[in-house]
Amino acid sequence: MAITATTSAAASTCICRRQLTFFGRSFSNSYVSFTRKPTVKFVSVRCSGDDVATSTEETEIEVPKGPPSLISALNAERAIRGVAITDIDFYGVLGLKRGCPYDQVKVAYEEKLGELMKQGLEQEELTKKLDLLKESYTILSSVEDRRLYDWSLARNGNPDRYAWPFEVDITQTVTVNSPDTPPPQSAAITDIDFYGVLGLKRGCPYDQVKVAYEEKLGELMKQGLEQEELTKKLDLLKESYTILSSVEDRRLYDWSLARNGNPDRYAWPFEVDITQTVTVNSPDTPPPQEPEDTEPTRLVGYFLLTWIILSITLSIAFNR
Repeated sequence: MAITATTSAAASTCICRRQLTFFGRSFSNSYVSFTRKPTVKFVSVRCSGDDVATSTEETEIEVPKGPPSLISALNAERAIRGVAITDIDFYGVLGLKRGCPYDQVKVAYEEKLGELMKQGLEQEELTKKLDLLKESYTILSSVEDRRLYDWSLARNGNPDRYAWPFEVDITQTVTVNSPDTPPPQSAAITDIDFYGVLGLKRGCPYDQVKVAYEEKLGELMKQGLEQEELTKKLDLLKESYTILSSVEDRRLYDWSLARNGNPDRYAWPFEVDITQTVTVNSPDTPPPQEPEDTEPTRLVGYFLLTWIILSITLSIAFNR
């Protein structure tokens, strides 16, 4: 098949000459023309006398790479499972401590950059250290990347305890240089008193929730209410039981109550999480100690007191 390509200002048209066969018929010297879709090409034209040669070549346009980022579904899954998303210590590269304010990141980056340029390293080694320094600055100065990185460090550092992302998010905590000090008042996530519905106190063990739910359910069924009112109270009772018997939901609910009850002081979620505290029925509670027997001590004290009184009395009697 012979193909002749011509280029014009309007469009590029290819004319193909070949022998076509349709349903047993042969058509020779037939021309089929079609218009090609425009593509991104670079065209070079070389002129020499009357001959004009055109050559086309397709080149791929490289998409510029953006700044380094840790945001990805894979890294989020690793953080949830408590696996480190990277083995690079970005805080160590910049000489910072975890939880430092964002303004310290830029200052530390400029200091480390100045120190690095004064070391007189070779070009290859200097490039590697500069890339690592820039990556550390980019990650720690980005709110989203730093939140995910800090969460990964917290989960990987203590895999036995689940850490929430907001526990290590410094944008949710009060720092010395923060302009938002004191923290703004936190609004309650709901106006329903789930503890009051079940007749429980905050901080009660989980096993008491089920007992209280069954008691309240029995009392409710004996009241002989109408169907509509009974349905509303049953739904509220079930919702209260569901929230207070779930570890995640109760942790968030207790945290909201603590923040709303004392807005002048920032309360951490683990401060009100009863799974992190020792309760009476907890398996981690040490066995109660037997009461100390104070009777022997009391007898010894009485004996010494009697001996002293007797000694004084005899001493006075003999001196007369």
